[in-house]
Amino acid sequence: MTALEIALLGGLRLRHPERGNVDLASQKGALLLAFLAYAPGKKHRREVVQDLLWPGSDQQHAQGNLRFALHQIRRTLGADENILLSDSRSVWLDPDRVAVDVDRFEALAQEGTLEALTAACELYAGDLLSDAADLSPEYENWLLPERERLREVARSVFWQLFSLRLWRGEITEAKHCAQRYLEIDPYCERMYAALMRLHMSQGERALAAGRYGQLRAQLARDFQIRPGTEIEQLGRAVSQSG
Repeated sequence: MTALEIALLGGLRLRHPERGNVDLASQKGALLLAFLAYAPGKKHRREVVQDLLWPGSDQQHAQGNLRFALHQIRRTLGADENILLSDSRSVWLDPDRVAVDVDRFEALAQEGTLEALTAACELYAGDLLSDAADLSPEYENWLLPERERLREVARSVFWQLFSLRLWRGEITEAKHCAQRYLEIDPYCERMYAALMRLHMSQGERALAAGRYGQLRAQLARDFQIRPGTEIEQLGRAVSQSG
């Protein structure tokens, strides 16, 4: 039975099925729980966790910090819940007692049906632990590659759903999906080109021109470059259609 729902996408959020939202007292405790939740059931050696969270501390202080963080988390979650497990060597979460959004998101992405893709897009609330701050270099070395990996999964999911909505003639839904995609990847010329074509097919010349202008301004501001050939050709086609 699930005793704790853990959201990692878009920031750490905890919810107990009976007590509602749960807030952890310390940032280190939140980072610890998030790290363990990313792979529930996997046993992490204490030394590895200590190096992630207290890399500058000597062994004695790091061990004490970890024991205190574990105590605080257990007290907040409820000692009788048996969610957070440990022994003399390792710490981990009971996979049968937690439900983690990342696991669900990746399973839905793999399923690939319209219903699964829609649910996956709804579940992707943002980057992995987007609210995490003051991280050690060691923690960042774990987090940043996983964040980018999940972002790439999200790009694929949103693109698949966008294409499927278009194929089904669900134009409003397709546009919404495209907008969500651009929140993840605001410089994606492939999506801008698809949106411009969609607007033009719907007689929405002003919207197509607006998309072109938006991308051109972003690229000039942030990278001092112009859009690629395909976008520039579409931009000229939009201008000539007026």
